[in-house]
Amino acid sequence: MELLTLKAYELIKNTDVMIYADSLVSNDIEGLVKKSCIVYKSSRMTLNEVLNVIQRHYNDGLDICRVHSGDPSIYGAIDEQIKYFNEHSMEYEIIPGVSSVFAAASRIGELTRPGLSQSLIITRVPVRTDYIENEDLSELARHKSTMAILLSAARAREVTEKLINAGFSENDRLIIAYKISWPDEMIIETTVKDLEGDLFKNRISRQAIIFAGGVISFHGGKSSNLYNENFKHMFRAGKKS
Repeated sequence: MELLTLKAYELIKNTDVMIYADSLVSNDIEGLVKKSCIVYKSSRMTLNEVLNVIQRHYNDGLDICRVHSGDPSIYGAIDEQIKYFNEHSMEYEIIPGVSSVFAAASRIGELTRPGLSQSLIITRVPVRTDYIENEDLSELARHKSTMAILLSAARAREVTEKLINAGFSENDRLIIAYKISWPDEMIIETTVKDLEGDLFKNRISRQAIIFAGGVISFHGGKSSNLYNENFKHMFRAGKKS
């Protein structure tokens, strides 16, 4: 709730209809809408049911907020809705949000470091989604870049096996970020070998990110030159020695 953008807050506060993903978004959000707002919880709705609700209220000239968790561009399942809106010439706007990946980074620190990892890989272990061979976790992990592994807490054993196959050691550090920004959030430091056990011990099987590689698992790198007194750029002259 506290990480809603100002734009999202204003739209939700004034909307006539709100459909929100109640399995991932706190029901406290219902306290933001006006009394006359019609509220739907989408966790038990199919795509067609959601679209029918949107179409009906859109035809009535009402403002509608379809509220997803985090940033809708990352595993948000919004493509199908966008396609429908375009096919039916419906006006819409996508409001960016704060992904749980970056909310978690505010707890664990910077995810990139010069000389160690200048890339961030956001991925998942497929369960019911299509398997893409060149995006297999074993292949991505070989880069040793910082990785945020989403939607995979229930597949911890597979995550461990794929990290080992990619050259990680059993004692390499991992971080579990659970329900970030919720009252019961947890940050758990673990290792490749202890990942499954720590998830089980804390009864975590969903709403968690597993951070691995890069600045999480490995040592080294160096400080950024950005504010080094000898480093010049278009806004500042470097100090002459």
